[in-house]
Amino acid sequence: MRYIDFGSTNNPALNLALEEHLYLDLAADGPMLLCYVNTGAVVIGRNQLPWSEVSAGRLARERLPLVRRVSGGGAVYHDPGNLNFSLLLQTDAAGRPGAATILQPVVAALRSLGLPARLSERHAVFVDRYKVSGTAQYMTAGKTMTHGTLLVDAELDRLERCLEPDPVLGINSRGRPSVHSPVANLSRLRPGLTRDDLVGALRRAFADVYGPATREAPRSEDLAAARRLAAAKYRTWRWNVGRSPQCTLEREGSCQGELCRFRLHAVRGVIRTVEVDGPGRRRGQWQRWASQWLVGRRLGAGLPGVESHAVGGFLAESGARDFYRWLERRLPGPLPLP
Repeated sequence: MRYIDFGSTNNPALNLALEEHLYLDLAADGPMLLCYVNTGAVVIGRNQLPWSEVSAGRLARERLPLVRRVSGGGAVYHDPGNLNFSLLLQTDAAGRPGAATILQPVVAALRSLGLPARLSERHAVFVDRYKVSGTAQYMTAGKTMTHGTLLVDAELDRLERCLEPDPVLGINSRGRPSVHSPVANLSRLRPGLTRDDLVGALRRAFADVYGPATREAPRSEDLAAARRLAAAKYRTWRWNVGRSPQCTLEREGSCQGELCRFRLHAVRGVIRTVEVDGPGRRRGQWQRWASQWLVGRRLGAGLPGVESHAVGGFLAESGARDFYRWLERRLPGPLPLP
């Protein structure tokens, strides 16, 4: 087994890119155990819709970027109090081990530290009733990545704030929603526990299964490749938002004293259709304005500026400014990206 400690490389986009690069470049001399720590971020699963998992405004206030990973599963919060681990394996499709088998060393490591850990049906790690690790998998022909987070001394209040969507947004999607559970830090469940203690226990437990390994730092050529991948993928709107599943947003409220309802449909993060329902004398106007302003725009980008051609030509019409402001307040906000 090779053991690679990312050390002071703690940028979320770069670390996810480095993890993917090492996975794609995994040779027959695997398996490979990775450990790394990120600065603050929310990391969502491959098939999730960001606005169903977080409040864009809250993330912006907390100055936390949102990053999408290649594996499935739910949204997780990262900060320096989290330890991230990843096991990369060469696997035979006919005898590919399941997540429950691959994650047994994590359970064994915690138990060796005096923590009564267990694995849930969803392959999360619990100690007593508290979730201390979320995990996910990514599989391609001949390879499997199994990774997760371990809460050592994370800011749990911030975690709770940041993994909560805007309740009034009214958005539905085909994405996989996160499953929430009570969480706790391992350092509270076992006072005095440090990240180094946990890393040591993980290394010993994985070595019992895959063989011992000395610590390695990422090679310069791997870091260079990861920087290129981060720039091309993990720092882009196309991956972090444009990879989103189809979704529908529905809102209603009073505009100019009349009930207005609108419904928009987005595909891969771009608004494709808008439907507006209101009183007969207003419906046609509202539908025309909303379609002109929104169709073809990225979800989260808001409305075009009032100085733009798409908007400016309509604002002289009666009621257009009021409808513009009403609609603006009911759209999802922009997501902070790496």
